[in-house]
Amino acid sequence: MDAFQRIKNFVIQQRWEFKEELTENTDLRRDLQLWGDDAFEFLVSFSREFNVDISDFVFSKYFPPEGDRLVPKLLGFIGLNTEPEYHSLTLGDLLSAIVNGKLR
Repeated sequence: MDAFQRIKNFVIQQRWEFKEELTENTDLRRDLQLWGDDAFEFLVSFSREFNVDISDFVFSKYFPPEGDRLVPKLLGFIGLNTEPEYHSLTLGDLLSAIVNGKLR
């Protein structure tokens, strides 16, 4: 089984099966709805499963913290954008991390 198929199987095992096809462009936060503790636990499990070093990964650049996600959306709706921009982290990035042995 190739590495990307292993990632897809891991995602399904950790999260659930999705109606949308899992591709290298599938974004963990936007498409898989991962943030806060769930995202952290997912990446720690990923690290262990695929022997990937995540010690230098800056979690806060990619995922919002646990907590109320409704208030920032409401503030954004009335023109007060208080939610920071987050970088994208895709299944393709996880595939690269497996190849490189490190997620940055």
